[in-house]
Amino acid sequence: RLENINATCVICVFLLLFILKLPMLRMRLVVLWMFCCVSAATKFGTFRHWCASRRFTFGQVDIADFVGFERGVVATAVFQPGDVLVSIPVTAMLTPLEASKQLEQYLPAEALSRLSDTNLMALALMAIDADASHPWRAYMAVLPRQFSTTLHWPEHALAALQSSATASFTAKKKDAIRRQYEQAVRPLCQLHERFCSADFAYDRFKWALSVLWSRSFSVQIGGESMGALVPFADMFNTAPPASIKLQHRMTPSALELIATAPIAAGEQIFVPYGRDAMSNGQLLMEYGFVLPDAPVKSMMLPAPPSAQPDALAAAKRQLLSALGLARPHVMLRNDTRGVDVSELLMIGRIQALTAAEYDAFDAASGRGVGRPVSPDNERRAMAAVERHLDSVLQSYDTTLESDQRLLLGALGDVAADAAAADGGLGSDLPQLSPNEIAAVRLRLEEKRLLSAALAALRSAQDAVQDNSCDLSNTARFTSRS
Repeated sequence: RLENINATCVICVFLLLFILKLPMLRMRLVVLWMFCCVSAATKFGTFRHWCASRRFTFGQVDIADFVGFERGVVATAVFQPGDVLVSIPVTAMLTPLEASKQLEQYLPAEALSRLSDTNLMALALMAIDADASHPWRAYMAVLPRQFSTTLHWPEHALAALQSSATASFTAKKKDAIRRQYEQAVRPLCQLHERFCSADFAYDRFKWALSVLWSRSFSVQIGGESMGALVPFADMFNTAPPASIKLQHRMTPSALELIATAPIAAGEQIFVPYGRDAMSNGQLLMEYGFVLPDAPVKSMMLPAPPSAQPDALAAAKRQLLSALGLARPHVMLRNDTRGVDVSELLMIGRIQALTAAEYDAFDAASGRGVGRPVSPDNERRAMAAVERHLDSVLQSYDTTLESDQRLLLGALGDVAADAAAADGGLGSDLPQLSPNEIAAVRLRLEEKRLLSAALAALRSAQDAVQDNSCDLSNTARFTSRS
């Protein structure tokens, strides 16, 4: 808003008059800070005017800074359930169709048709961003230039993830980006010299993909579902579900953000990221942060290795494939009902089948693998799952306790000071970067989840051993992480 820009400028003038009396170095630092303030205020004020020119409809909301967050959206008045906070017209979104229009001056229709929707939008984003006079320039100015997602971490920060599956997923995603660039983007240089410039270099492609993956919405336009960049809607931060008071509603002409609960003036407004609750590993890889207070903890871990080869090995592999369990990773989850090891136990039950159990088991359909096959099979399956969980836990370079100590020291809070006074923390703790702190948070959460699953599984094993366990459902245990 212009009034915000003017207010910032007035403050800066008074500050400038004041710092004339300050030493030269301090004066330069303050002047630099003032310049950044004015630049940011101008940038976001220009963006708001750009939104208004494209017929956005705003309630009483604004862009603001929040402690612990980057910029987010704040309510400047009270909202009640059902109130529309923002309405963004379809014509202001960067969709695959709009991306094709942006690129058709450079590429023939046949070349455009061979590009995936994601690559189309990434190329259009790169082209728009390189055009200083483009009508979308005000939107480009508020997009992030750097990312804290694991795709952009230096090697020492990635190493801090240790055995977390997020590290291997990140490596695979980096390889996929490079392949896409070499196969889909680099050849475009042969079709138009525009794509031979540095504006379409690999790092620019990775930047554009990072923008899309961290800021896109799923929208319905003309009865078709697609991804889209939705200006201003991508300014909202996220939080655990209890703090989210907003939902999306798609109309034929716009995306509306609607209050689902009362929102107070001055309150930061959060939106959900993704359709389902995302694990902190996913959040870190896609958005660059973790939510320590998330009510549901989950992680991906390597699938249990195949059992010793036997006459049923091929049949067991086929059964696992038919049930969708022949995957390299499985989910471990902990929520208000307890630790869910159902996928692990289903794999363990199949791998532990004897010939007699296999004959009695409904192998053709796989029905029944969601519950114990027999007491003996359940014991063998539980023992195999326990060994696997313990193996994964031991594969981390540090212990759960040492990570707790490291994190307390890195955060430098009251608890850390108290622990140091008791001898729990030493002065030898390394200094951690924000990325490394996020990595420690993630691996600590995963170790707690693995430890909780092991404790619950061992308790259930003891009950199975003395036949005091109800075998009707041993896929979820009540230990908490």
